[in-house]
Amino acid sequence: MYIGRYTDKLLEENRQLKKKIATYESDTALAQMKALCDKRVQGAADREKRNYDKWMKALEVNKELKKKNTSLWQEKEKYLWELKSLRRRNEILEENNEHRLTILRDVQEERDQLKEETADKDKQIAVLKEEICKLKARLDHDGTTNGIPTSQTPIDKKKVIPNTRQKTGRKKGGQPGHEKKCMEAFDEEEITETVEHTLDRCPICGGELETLGEAEAEIKDEADYEVRIIKKRHRFRKYLCKKCGKIVRAPIPQQLKEQNQYGPSLQAMALALVDLGFVSVSRVQEIVSGILHKQLAPSQGFVGKVQKRHHGCCRTF
Repeated sequence: MYIGRYTDKLLEENRQLKKKIATYESDTALAQMKALCDKRVQGAADREKRNYDKWMKALEVNKELKKKNTSLWQEKEKYLWELKSLRRRNEILEENNEHRLTILRDVQEERDQLKEETADKDKQIAVLKEEICKLKARLDHDGTTNGIPTSQTPIDKKKVIPNTRQKTGRKKGGQPGHEKKCMEAFDEEEITETVEHTLDRCPICGGELETLGEAEAEIKDEADYEVRIIKKRHRFRKYLCKKCGKIVRAPIPQQLKEQNQYGPSLQAMALALVDLGFVSVSRVQEIVSGILHKQLAPSQGFVGKVQKRHHGCCRTF
């Protein structure tokens, strides 16, 4: 150790001094050498004591540092364990969070599905409510709520015959002095056909008859119309040009592009029924066929094609 090495050195110096002292003859030199030796020994002892005190203090400090180091290591181990525990708890919380997120997504999907089902049910409820209102309105139909005749009043309802007029005691029908509304007589130039109704014998007794004057004849006018089917054939003759040698013919109109087609009057009637009368295509076919005595019966496809064709002609307008 440090103290032992320093002590050996001092002892070695002491032996050397003793050898020197033995050589000296005078007491004064001996006394001086002894005093110097004692002084040096005393200084060495003081230095040894101070170094020992320092070393002991260093040992105490080292012990305290070891205790603090041990305490710090224990605290470190404690903190490491707590950190490990916190990490484990964090992993558990993350797992729980993932599980909760999965549950939340499932709940959100179920909620969206329920919303869709609710919307569909709301639509169905609205349709059913509208249907109920229609059925209630039908059940509430009678002579007081609309213009249906009393003969169509349901069996379980009482017939209501509204009549706000008061009895006057007069006969039914037109009253005396009432202006009669009727068709006016035809002018002579308007008459297109005259039918003579004659008799050969008296219908009462069978005797011969004498014709009276024209002024005595009774006249009845009748207005009617006749549907006449026209089946027209167009013939376009061909010619040979003597100058250029080519064969030419008259130009064919656009409405005659097919080999066989219906005329413009029939097409106009079909369009008027569909677009002005709002008649269905199937009913238009039946009406046109009935008017033409079933001799001409245009198909439903033809009616639709005519409507589409004339619609295209009206685009510019």
